[in-house]
Amino acid sequence: MRKARTLLLALPLLVVVSVCVSAAHAAIDYEYFYDPQTGIFTEVYDPLSWGAPSWVSGNMRVPNCARPEPWEKTVGVTVGYVGGTAPDAPEGMVWVVSEGSGTPVLMSEWALKYDLSGYELWSGRCYLPDQPPSETIDFGEAGYRTGVPLANGFTVDGLYVSSECTPEPATLSLLAVGIGTLLLRKRRQ
Repeated sequence: MRKARTLLLALPLLVVVSVCVSAAHAAIDYEYFYDPQTGIFTEVYDPLSWGAPSWVSGNMRVPNCARPEPWEKTVGVTVGYVGGTAPDAPEGMVWVVSEGSGTPVLMSEWALKYDLSGYELWSGRCYLPDQPPSETIDFGEAGYRTGVPLANGFTVDGLYVSSECTPEPATLSLLAVGIGTLLLRKRRQ
């Protein structure tokens, strides 16, 4: 009988934990591929159909979901380069501007994902503290949009842009404190 009672008490805890774990997962807002040779955006993933990115004054504008909760946004860019001499990481070249704050954030954490003589694939990301209704990505050179060779002789073969939202750590901490309090109260009864 005692084991059955313990199981019944544990069931609500399992439900709460499963809800917390599902809330902690990132929510992907969009994923798009851009081919500068054709000028076409291809949707990879856009569950709520916020609309394809577009080029405005030489910068890529990406519409997305503005979440009311305190979430952080990660914007990712992957660039494929063809020809030319091996470029350095695109450090210092790509900026992301949140429509909410208007403050430019430098795309960082660049990593060379693939290197085969004459073709390189670089991937970078940045974090935005707010949840804007759109982001503007400034690539610095027109070749990212038009497919003309860049200053280093490389041509952009394609761009892949994505965004995902994750709950802010403070929100998750507050949730954990609430669950801990409930457990402590249950244990004392």
